[in-house]
Amino acid sequence: MSILAKSAFGNLHGSSHALASVHRHDIHDRADLAAVLVVATDDDAAAELASIGLTVPTGAGPMVAQDGLQAIWLSPRSWVIQCAPEAEMALVARINAAFDDRRITASLFGDHLAWIEISGADPQALLRRGGFVSLDAGGIAPGSAKRTLVAEVNVILCHIEPGRLLAGVERSRARYFVDWLKQAAKEPSPAF
Repeated sequence: MSILAKSAFGNLHGSSHALASVHRHDIHDRADLAAVLVVATDDDAAAELASIGLTVPTGAGPMVAQDGLQAIWLSPRSWVIQCAPEAEMALVARINAAFDDRRITASLFGDHLAWIEISGADPQALLRRGGFVSLDAGGIAPGSAKRTLVAEVNVILCHIEPGRLLAGVERSRARYFVDWLKQAAKEPSPAF
């Protein structure tokens, strides 16, 4: 029997797949991304992770890229680290081996989150139709991430570069979120 890992949209892990192109926006299933959830029991975790060669953000906002990994701050004691699917298990093993007292733990998170890329004409404006995206007037700065609620779905938003966002969405809500994106992209922009 052959078991092939598939994304929330039925695509094989390891590559990006187009989901929709709607009114100046492209939506892709980023099945080429996995993730590791790292949780700590104390506030010195960022320094302790640095001692094993992992750099993580020490506050909300900027993401930290290093050696093919992208670390995203969730709270003072937790991070999501994006990686390639084939690197996910090794990263979990590396962190858990270094902290066998469990003061810092890592777990596979790739099956929990679907990564959805939204690109095109101002994807932040599109997302604002479903909720409050940022306290900053300029939105989420390139190279930064934020946890927020969009269309009543908890989302980790990563601003990769101008015109390109990545949304980490709970796997069970991924299809609903993409359907919402497609509908929101069809609707005329609201006048404020």
